[in-house]
Amino acid sequence: MPDEFLGQEIIDHLEYELGSLSICYLASLEKLNLMFTLPARRAEETGYWCRWERKEVEGAAMQFAIYLHETAILGLAKIIEDTKVLLKQKLNHRFHPWSEELDLPYLNENIKTIWALSNIIKHNRSLLSRGSSNYVDFILDEWKIVEGYDLESVILSRHDCFCVGEHIVKLYFSLSTLIENISGASSHLKGDGWEAIANDLFSYLIPDNIGLKVPTFNKSMQPAADASAD
Repeated sequence: MPDEFLGQEIIDHLEYELGSLSICYLASLEKLNLMFTLPARRAEETGYWCRWERKEVEGAAMQFAIYLHETAILGLAKIIEDTKVLLKQKLNHRFHPWSEELDLPYLNENIKTIWALSNIIKHNRSLLSRGSSNYVDFILDEWKIVEGYDLESVILSRHDCFCVGEHIVKLYFSLSTLIENISGASSHLKGDGWEAIANDLFSYLIPDNIGLKVPTFNKSMQPAADASAD
């Protein structure tokens, strides 16, 4: 079977997984944002003082935000792992996100970041203590985070390393580039960089009749590619 056909199967699977994750993330994000905007009810409606109900809702919303972003990162890491397995099974190509010879766009800020964050979530109790693992050291250095924080604090501060919408676009761009280079297959969305595909990707991945608001990106938000991809 031609490598191009097999490569197309892998790209199709990549799009399916990213679409599923995008729908789950965006639907959950809409509900999360609603929680932060709920008006405080009067005490006679609830049996509690208004200020306590407000605190309870905001506390639940913060727990929701932490869980949502950690599970999104774990889901993105699984997509990397699934692509890794499919490349080996179908094209006999060995790929690892930490390989020294890997040359892909957005390698550090996307693929390595997702892989490192997922390992910190699973194995380091989300703690950012330098020296506890190479992944922790990478995140601290790559994203200029002060040692001693945990990922919960990083998420609640809305740090760029947990910008899931951007991670989805960059991961598609990086992994589809990898698959194309190996197999000659062609992804559905073409472009020379971030801006060329960002605004089309979510519209392609998410059905327009389910009512989800998709992210939009403009030129001022376009990140620079990693130096490792030059």
